[in-house]
Amino acid sequence: MYVISYIVSYVAVTLSVRGALLWSGTMTVQQKQAWFTLLVVAVAFVGFLALLPSIGPSRALGAFGICGRVGLPTILSRRRGMAPILDERDQLINRKAQFVGYRIFWMAFVLLSVIAYEIVREFMHQEVVPVYFLIGQVWFAWVLFMVSSSIATLVQYGRTRDHEE
Repeated sequence: MYVISYIVSYVAVTLSVRGALLWSGTMTVQQKQAWFTLLVVAVAFVGFLALLPSIGPSRALGAFGICGRVGLPTILSRRRGMAPILDERDQLINRKAQFVGYRIFWMAFVLLSVIAYEIVREFMHQEVVPVYFLIGQVWFAWVLFMVSSSIATLVQYGRTRDHEE
């Protein structure tokens, strides 16, 4: 797990600090952040699936700890204490993407709560949902938030780029 965490950190530093070779100059900070978020979530999901058969679902959720690396490109993109430059369009796209992400988060959270209760009631014959179900649903809903807001960001930048041409 430490190796995967190191690789994700290295990729973040490479994309943010030495990004001139890997990224075109036309990508904004938010686009880079969105692509990196999708990469980190994919690595976390693959790690979860790899750990699932050997250590079980409750411990395999630890693979999503890698999602803490999502903030690295934003931190590393700042130049000498200055915040990244965002114009009104970037701020509007960010607000819309966050709105989409929160809507999907809450719909998934409520839906997963109902499903978890029904699974526990029907198959385990209990009236109380175990804690690891709740932890899993929070992680899953949070990952959905990150993925949906990243995709919404990329889609909106694609739309604005198409209209500018």
